[in-house]
Amino acid sequence: MKRWTWLAAAVAALALTSTPSSARPVWLGLEAGFGLPAGDFSDAATSGWNAGITGDMKLRESFAVGGELSWHSFAGSDDLEKAESVAAGVPVDIHHALVPVLAHAKYWFPASQQLRPYAVGGLGVYHLSSKVESSSGDSDHSENKFGFSLGGGADFKGSESVTLGFEARYHWAGSGDEALNLLTVRGHALFAFGR
Repeated sequence: MKRWTWLAAAVAALALTSTPSSARPVWLGLEAGFGLPAGDFSDAATSGWNAGITGDMKLRESFAVGGELSWHSFAGSDDLEKAESVAAGVPVDIHHALVPVLAHAKYWFPASQQLRPYAVGGLGVYHLSSKVESSSGDSDHSENKFGFSLGGGADFKGSESVTLGFEARYHWAGSGDEALNLLTVRGHALFAFGR
């Protein structure tokens, strides 16, 4: 798994340094929204919120590479909390936190200057941690999973240096019964630097 992470980071770094920064501005910004667990993950978690930072560097007018770091928070599902409460003999609360560190690529489809739909794909490491809290004591568990995401969205040009937008993405990390599946919907604001 470490080889894939280093390979993704090396490809992103090479792409970002392959053209002069003065010719291609870097877009940095914030994103926030909600996440909906799917598959086996929906048995363990309820819907939750997310927030993060993201950045893009356009290599062409319609293509960019970048990266993102976000924080996702979920409560434990009712069924899981009931099962854990029975096993522990006391009521328990369960919380999940997910931190994806991803490199991504975006392709914008031809459209108007003000509205630009795009497709996006990313890959990287998903760090999942879970905490079980009860009157008899707390316990923690965490693990790293390699995964990818696919989705799309649209950008609205606010000005030459500000872009607002929204995005929906499907995430898959791990494999088999241990795979983590998640749908995210979020909005973002990006600001150009180095124009």
